[in-house]
Amino acid sequence: MSEMETDRIENENVCPICMDCVTPADGVNLCSDKSHGPSCRACMVAYIENQVKSSFHGTCPLISCPNSAHTRAINNRRKDSTPESNTSAASSRDESSETENVLKKRKILVFEEWKTIVPNTVQQKYTSLAHSLLSFLCGGCHSLKSLDVGYDRDSATFYFHNYFREKSSETVSALAPIPLPPQVAKSDSEELNLPAVPNETTSTTVESFFTLPAEAKAALLLSDVKLFCCGELTVDEYFTSLTTKYFPELKSIGDQAAWDIFIYVLKLLPDPERRANLHLRYLRDRPRMKTACCSREHCFRCQTKDFHEGKSCMESTETLDHSIVPCPSCGLRLTKGDGCNSFTCPCGKQFSWSAEKENADRCQQFYSSFPANTSTTCSVILCTNYTKIQHPSNLYPGKRSNAVLFDDDNNAPTRNVLPVNTSVVLQAKAWQQRNRVEVSREMRHLFESVHWPSPSQCCATISTHLHSEYVREEGMLEAAEIWKAEHAKEVERCASQNAFATQSLMETFYPDITERCVAAFKMLNAPHAPFKPPNSKSGGSGRLHYCPFATDRHLLDSARLWVERHREVYLRHAEAFEINCAKQFLRLYGSRSPLYTRATYSFTHCVSEWDRSTSNADLTYSQENTTVERVGSISCYPAAFCNLVSDHCTFKVMLKSAPKSSNWITFGLARKGMASSSSDGVGRTNNTWGLSDDRSSSTSHSLLVANGQEMSNFRKLRVGDVLSATVSLLENYCDISVNDNELQYRFNIPPGTMKDYCFAMTFANDHRVTIIYDDSNLTNSNNSPTADKNDQKIGGNNIIPQPQFVTLNSDQSRMMSALKKQLKLIIAAINSEKSTDNDSNAMQLLGDAFAWQQSCGGDHDEAIRCYNVLANEVEVLLNMRRKSPSSNSENSGNEEKCQLSMLSWNNILDALSWYRQHKEQILMERDLAMANHFYMVHGDDASFFAAMNLVEYHTHKVESDEQMASLAYMKIFESDMQQWYEYNASLEDPLIPNLNKRCRCVPRHGKKCPREVRS
Repeated sequence: MSEMETDRIENENVCPICMDCVTPADGVNLCSDKSHGPSCRACMVAYIENQVKSSFHGTCPLISCPNSAHTRAINNRRKDSTPESNTSAASSRDESSETENVLKKRKILVFEEWKTIVPNTVQQKYTSLAHSLLSFLCGGCHSLKSLDVGYDRDSATFYFHNYFREKSSETVSALAPIPLPPQVAKSDSEELNLPAVPNETTSTTVESFFTLPAEAKAALLLSDVKLFCCGELTVDEYFTSLTTKYFPELKSIGDQAAWDIFIYVLKLLPDPERRANLHLRYLRDRPRMKTACCSREHCFRCQTKDFHEGKSCMESTETLDHSIVPCPSCGLRLTKGDGCNSFTCPCGKQFSWSAEKENADRCQQFYSSFPANTSTTCSVILCTNYTKIQHPSNLYPGKRSNAVLFDDDNNAPTRNVLPVNTSVVLQAKAWQQRNRVEVSREMRHLFESVHWPSPSQCCATISTHLHSEYVREEGMLEAAEIWKAEHAKEVERCASQNAFATQSLMETFYPDITERCVAAFKMLNAPHAPFKPPNSKSGGSGRLHYCPFATDRHLLDSARLWVERHREVYLRHAEAFEINCAKQFLRLYGSRSPLYTRATYSFTHCVSEWDRSTSNADLTYSQENTTVERVGSISCYPAAFCNLVSDHCTFKVMLKSAPKSSNWITFGLARKGMASSSSDGVGRTNNTWGLSDDRSSSTSHSLLVANGQEMSNFRKLRVGDVLSATVSLLENYCDISVNDNELQYRFNIPPGTMKDYCFAMTFANDHRVTIIYDDSNLTNSNNSPTADKNDQKIGGNNIIPQPQFVTLNSDQSRMMSALKKQLKLIIAAINSEKSTDNDSNAMQLLGDAFAWQQSCGGDHDEAIRCYNVLANEVEVLLNMRRKSPSSNSENSGNEEKCQLSMLSWNNILDALSWYRQHKEQILMERDLAMANHFYMVHGDDASFFAAMNLVEYHTHKVESDEQMASLAYMKIFESDMQQWYEYNASLEDPLIPNLNKRCRCVPRHGKKCPREVRS
């Protein structure tokens, strides 16, 4: 079907099946999305009948909408995800993942609507197919019957209203606010007459769901039922919502108690297919069930009667056929004949057959290695990061005895110890996937045992702490979430007490608001020395890691929380503190050259390694997680992530291998939650900002992209390029640079904390990068440059001989960084067209304008020439622009360049003050010179060329010297331009068409004129 025909179907009432026009009397729209046109009733009945009758026993079709508005979106998505190279096992997994994402957005026909127009035989066939998914051979009467519980909305609604009402009556009232101590009873908001910080809004998250009334909980449950029946929620998404938000006790209570709740969830679903697949998802976690005919217990997973209490399916059936792989979603046992590696279960779940078969083998290997207490051993392996663990038979001698965990040191006992490596961890994860309820129960017991006597307090610390260094094990985080779901009120009480204690530290240590802001500024921006991780052996040759928190962690957390709550007060005092630091530096070293004052260390925290826990597992990591490589076409847009180490930190990598291949390489900043595969890359995905380069494209540039929108472009990346990203969460920006000064671009980002952002990269085929972490930035520089003898011999009033190079200490380095920041603000304010005297407080640092005029011999033209050269070198010094290649040319004499090494910080401030006072005169002289030169070049046709140049600028958005000269000509010769525009408007065929005839601006606007809009 062509795109023209597809657009006609979407815009007109054309049936997508027979392609004929649909009359209002004969049209029906059974889709959950009512935004598109209807279909013929007869065509829709035939379509549904064909879908149902073409299905086999044991399968039930998910009847999707045939309208082209959905199918074209699916085809476009599949077309975009088609690999350019030959298909392989990795590319098949890519296609499977892409297809799953498409199916999640597929619109289905609502069963309650289409069952009224189809014959009864079709509806009965559809119901029988759904029942066949749950068909089970009873071990008591040996009859094959379905486990479907049927649809009974009234009884289920009545049950859940009573259920939530009883739960609400058990819930205590909201916690009363904890009274403040007398010494901090008066908050800073009251002292400074600031508005109080608003409380968090009520949402339907897991933490706040239990505080809602019973009627609201029941209404939310019914709304999710509707979304699930319309296809907006998949089986996994809806089941996860049930077990985490509505009924968290389903993870730990007994099988009979869980079934007493879940049976009414199933009775809420009118669609037999939806009901059957959700039932299968439940049986995957809890295979214990009873047949309706004999009420005899069976195991649905291994299809055996008399449920094997206390044993797993593998323990009860030693001869399990591993060629039969269970579905990772519903647990249905499947076999594969001929075909590709991509497999689709009747429930709709798509997965890689080889990957699931490998997980099944890992599950069998794990059971063979730990036949006794298998789930207990699995929970211990997942919840620890140790190389050895005690034998599981000795873990729980009592109910609350501590589980002894052993590190790999010389003092660790060797008796009854089991080795743990990466393969065993993967086997444990495979066992957990197939025995989630048992492993979750053991993880909860282990969490209580390890953190006894205060598991809730530890859970609150793990859940709310700002630093990931406290907990590195994913299993322990999952165990904490299980404990939190069962003890929500107790954990919330502990969290509120922790938050109050943390917030009160800053106010107790620094009662004065000014001292508090200065202390917070120093703690959040202080550089720190490297350190070895606690688990590294003494005397080892391990690589030094970066320590972003040299001060007390609790005090640092308190500073972060206080800054988040009082950001305006903090920024105001921090700005005043930086200006004072700049003034102190000028008093100490204002007479010295910027090139001979060097900071002791780099003033930015650096990221030192990739975060393996959140990065794509298919990538190859080496050199202690500092180097990452994508081998071939493995995975789909594999992403690697690095956590932020402070509110102002830098992430720097070097491109080691970058062949021309397929896919994109992207680099930058992302919000937490970005997918580790199958995304569009950094910058091209929502909530990401960065640099993107299509390695398969023949174009000569890469792209600077923010939230999928192209902002600018740059040359293509090459081997040896150093990519760096610097983020400041206090000023809400992210700077992307290549080779330091070759490219610099700033993105504005939304406010957030370290928990909200991460550095991210996606890789093209066979690309390899390495994190650059230079320890020399943290020590004194011994190879600092010395003053050039030729510079010391040059005379002049503005030349100050430099006695020697000066290395600054930590406090002086902070002062120089503050001065550089204020210089950037001053230059930006002066160069701005709308700048005023009150634009920036940094203007008070400006020097004596008359001193700069005198240093240039009192010649105004000489002062302009020297300032232009000085401004370029200062902007290079402050990393505001890259150094031009011509600046290093040996042929550029001393008369054409400014010797920055012979000028002091005070000279720079004097020059900026002089330029600020004479800015209008200088700009007018520059425009006059450019306009006269433009007229001399183009003669009487200057007005025409000026107008044409501005049209090209608005079309291509590329600024050049020609456009600047055109603007200067229009400004100086405005009357000539007005006459030419009137002449152009009078022509029957204008030389420049599409200009607003009512506009009198110079240059002319197009369709809209700002003056007309304001009027």
